[in-house]
Amino acid sequence: MRHNGRTNAGRGCSFWCGLAVIGALASGMLHAAEEPWDDGCEKIGLSAGGSIFQGNCSPHDPKLLTVATDMGGAFITFDAGAKWHTIHFTQLAGSHSAAAAFHPKNPEVIYWIHNGHELKVTRDKGRTWTHVGQKQPWKGRVIRIALDPDYPERIFVGTEANTFLSKDEGQTWSECTDVPGYLFRVVADRKSPAAARVYCIGTSTGFYRSDDDAKTFVKKVEGLPGQTLSGFAGGSDEKGTMLYVSVPCELKEGKLVGGVFRSKDRGETWERCMNARLNVETRRTSEYAPGDLPAYKWIACADKQPERAYVFCAGTSYYPPNHSTLYRTDDAGASWQAVFFSDPRFKAPGEECNVETDWQTECWGQREQGDLRGLETNPSNPDMVVINQSRSMHVTTDAGKTWKSPYNGTCRVDGQGRKHYATSGEVVTSSWHYAIDPFDKVRRFICYTDICLARSLDGGKTWLPEEYSLAKAIPRRWTNTCYALAFDPEVSGRVWGACSGMHDIPNENAVYYGGRMRRTGGVAVSDDHGAAWKKLDLPVDGPAMSIAIDLKSPKEKRTLYVSVFERGVFRSTDGGQTWEARNNGLDPNGLRRGLNLVLHRDGTLFVATTGKVKRTPNGVGIWRSTNGGESWTNIAAGQPWTWIRDFTVNPDDSRTLLVPTTHIDAGLHRTTDGGKTWETLYQNPDQKFFFAATYHPSHKGWIYLSSGESGDSVGYGLYLSKDDGKTWTPFTKIPFRGIQRVAFDPDDPTHIYLSTFGSSVLSVPAEP
Repeated sequence: MRHNGRTNAGRGCSFWCGLAVIGALASGMLHAAEEPWDDGCEKIGLSAGGSIFQGNCSPHDPKLLTVATDMGGAFITFDAGAKWHTIHFTQLAGSHSAAAAFHPKNPEVIYWIHNGHELKVTRDKGRTWTHVGQKQPWKGRVIRIALDPDYPERIFVGTEANTFLSKDEGQTWSECTDVPGYLFRVVADRKSPAAARVYCIGTSTGFYRSDDDAKTFVKKVEGLPGQTLSGFAGGSDEKGTMLYVSVPCELKEGKLVGGVFRSKDRGETWERCMNARLNVETRRTSEYAPGDLPAYKWIACADKQPERAYVFCAGTSYYPPNHSTLYRTDDAGASWQAVFFSDPRFKAPGEECNVETDWQTECWGQREQGDLRGLETNPSNPDMVVINQSRSMHVTTDAGKTWKSPYNGTCRVDGQGRKHYATSGEVVTSSWHYAIDPFDKVRRFICYTDICLARSLDGGKTWLPEEYSLAKAIPRRWTNTCYALAFDPEVSGRVWGACSGMHDIPNENAVYYGGRMRRTGGVAVSDDHGAAWKKLDLPVDGPAMSIAIDLKSPKEKRTLYVSVFERGVFRSTDGGQTWEARNNGLDPNGLRRGLNLVLHRDGTLFVATTGKVKRTPNGVGIWRSTNGGESWTNIAAGQPWTWIRDFTVNPDDSRTLLVPTTHIDAGLHRTTDGGKTWETLYQNPDQKFFFAATYHPSHKGWIYLSSGESGDSVGYGLYLSKDDGKTWTPFTKIPFRGIQRVAFDPDDPTHIYLSTFGSSVLSVPAEP
C-alpha cells in the first residue's frame, strides 16, 4: 500500500542520470541486431514496473548480477545493471522462487531453476543452459540451490517441503529425509573434512545439523523459543562457524519473544541477540506499517566474514526508527545498526534516505515499504548485498552505507524539469498496445499494466511514466491499467483512453479463475496528445477495455463505443460527455465480459466476450451489430470455445474475421462468410495459449499470430504466415514468449513492435 501524503521526491535524477545516456540515446534507437545477446530483439519502455525477485551476484565479478521475475523472464547483466539481457525462454524460463547459484570456483558456471522446478546449469555465463543429470526426484517449486564452497560437485536443492543432495554434480540424488520443511540455506563447516563433512541446514521446521557428511541430520533447537524458523544463515572460515536464525515474534505476558538468535557452537545452543538497536516494539505505531509486531525473516551472511550478518525486519512503523529495514551486525549480533532507509522522505539525521531513487519513486515521491523478495550477500565480499523489495532491486558495495538501483535505466531531464527514462533492459511489466500519434510520429505511447501509461516525446528512446499525472485527473482506482487508446485521426491531439483498476484482463487471473481484483475503471480524454487528461462519466464504474470511433460522425460530437468488462457496451454521441448502454441481446447469460471492440469502416460493429473458464465457461462469443449496438448477434454460436482474448476483422471485408482461442480447441480460426462457417488455420495440440492475430498493413496475405501468456512450455510467442494462413514460421529468436499484440511503424517497414505479457514492448525484425 502506498503511504498518504505524496510529495515530489526532490532527490534529483537516478544514479545513472549523471552518466551519458548510452546506446539508443546517443545515436537513435539501435535495433538490437548489433547486440548478439538478445538476438535482434530491442526492449522498449520503462524498466522494471513489475515484481522482481531473488537477485544475486557473482563471487568472481561484482558486475555480474542475476534477477528473476514473476512474469517468466530471467535476466543477467555483466555491467552492474547498465544493460540487462533476457535469457531465452527455451534456455531458461525464470523461476522467481529461487536465486541463481554461482559456482564458487568456476566463474563460467551458474545453476538456476527452469519453470519453477527443473535444475539447469550454464557453463558459458548464461548463454546456454542444460538440464542437470538424468532424473531430478523432487516435486513442486524449488526454493534454494546451494553448493558446497570447497566441494562444489555437492549440490543441495530445497523445495517448500524437502531437501535433496547430489555429490556428483547432479547425476544422482538422495533425499535428506531428516530435514523437512521449506529450505532457507545450507552452511558447510569449512574446517570439516570431506569424509565427515558437517552441514548446517535451516528450514521452516527448525535447525538441523549433520556430522557424517549428510547421511543423517539431528534437530538442534536448544535455547530457541519454538520449533519453527522464519530465516537462517551462517558463515564459516578457518576460525570457526557462526550461525544465525530468525524466529517469528509473538507476545507472551506482554513481552516480545522471538526475533534473532545466534549460535557459536554449530547449533548446539542458541542465544537471543536482540537489543535496543533492533525493532523490539510490541505494537504498531503507523497505519501503514506491515504488521503489529516486528517480523524478522530474511538473513544473509558470507563465509568471508562470519561475524558480519544482515537481517531484514518488516517493521511496526512506516518511518524510522522502526520502519521496514535491513540491520547489520559486525560482531556476531552483539550490536546492530539499521542500514536501509529507502523512502526519499526520510530526512532525520542518521536516518536520511540512502537508496538511489528510481523512476517509480520519483513519480510518487515515496517508496513502498513491503517485505523482501530476496536477500543475498556476495560470498567473497560481505560488503556487497543484493536485495529485492516489491518492484525494486538494490545493491550495496559498502555494507549498506549507500544503495544503488541497478535496474532503473538512464534518464534525461528536459527544459521543464521532467525526467525521461530509457530502459536498462530489465523489463517486467505487461503492455497491451504500442501506439504512435497519427499527427506527430515522435510521440509514442505504451498501454501498461500496473503503471497505466507511458509517453515518449522522442520516438521511443525515452519515456515519461504517466501514472501519477493521470491520477491527478481521474480516480486513483482507475490507474492500474490502460488497456487501449483511440486517436481521433481528424483532430490533432485528441485521444481517448480505456482505464481500469483491474489488471490482466483477458488473461488467466481474470478469465481462467474468474478474478478477484477491483472491477473499476472508465474512460478519459486528452486534447493535447496525452499530456493532460479529463475523466468522462460512464453510467457504470468498470474496467474499460476498448474504444471505437465512428469517423462518419461530426468531429466535435464524435460517436464513440466502449466495452466495459462485465458491464457490456456503451455508446456516446457527444464525444464521451454522455453514454447509454447498448446491450440488447448481448450475451444473454449476463456475463457481458466484453473485451475488444472493432468498428469496421462499413459500419459493422463487433465485440468479443469470454467466459470464466473454471466457473462459467459459457458467455463466449464474437458479437456483431449492424445498427450501432441496438441489437447483437453471436456469429460464433455453436463453436466449442471457452476463452477468447482478441480477434481481428479484415479491413477490406467485414465478413472475414480471425479468432485465436485458448484452452479448449486452442488455435487460430477464420470465417470468410460472417460466421456461417469456420476453419482452423493453425493448431498445435500441445500449445494451449493464443492471444491475437494481426494482418500486416502493407503485405497482403501476411498474418501474425501471438501466444500471449507463456503458461505452457510448448511453442513460440509469435508466428508469421505469408500465404494467408496456409503455412506458418515461428520467430525462434525472440527471447520472451508472452507476446500479445503486434503494432507497425509506417516509417520503418523492416521492424514490428510487440506488446507483451511481462516484458514491456519489444522491437524485432518484421520477418523471422
